[in-house]
Amino acid sequence: LLEESQLVWASYGTSYLYDNVNHKRHRTLPSAIDVYPYIIYAANETGVFQYNPTAHSLTTILAGDHRTEIDIAIGSANLSIATAPWIILAFLDTNQGGSQYMPWWYYESGAIMHNVLLEAGALDLTANIAFEIADPAGLRTAIGISSHTNLVPEAVACVGTPALPSNHPPNTPNLTGPNSGKARTPYNFT
Repeated sequence: LLEESQLVWASYGTSYLYDNVNHKRHRTLPSAIDVYPYIIYAANETGVFQYNPTAHSLTTILAGDHRTEIDIAIGSANLSIATAPWIILAFLDTNQGGSQYMPWWYYESGAIMHNVLLEAGALDLTANIAFEIADPAGLRTAIGISSHTNLVPEAVACVGTPALPSNHPPNTPNLTGPNSGKARTPYNFT
């Protein structure tokens, strides 16, 4: 839970420290134009959540494991999204980010994922990022926000330490054959 909290906070958090001079809490990702139209979602095996940066809290959007649907919508064969312990999804809200600022948002989504990679590294976790989403509408559906067509997925990060495959050693073999022998003499064993 601590790792998930730190990762989602790094993606678009608001500092716990209050700036008494400017009367606000600063974001971990400063915006050059003082507008930040991103909505961060996260998913794991228990559900899909929306991040509230001001309260540093998660609201459940969908219960259950939706990582496979997310994986299909992203369409990246290079990421292990369906088995990722924690997925962070950055969506641009086009109702908030004016078209005059559109070139900025690509850099800002890169900054979000940069912070996620740095935090993952600090926590000794693996991380991979996808910036190309094969089916944006399918991704909105996969995380339960299909009617929010103003939200454009910009980047997805898979973070965590995936479970290692189970180690199943072979059964102890039953060997039959002679217990002793002479050098350079062939013997049969089963």
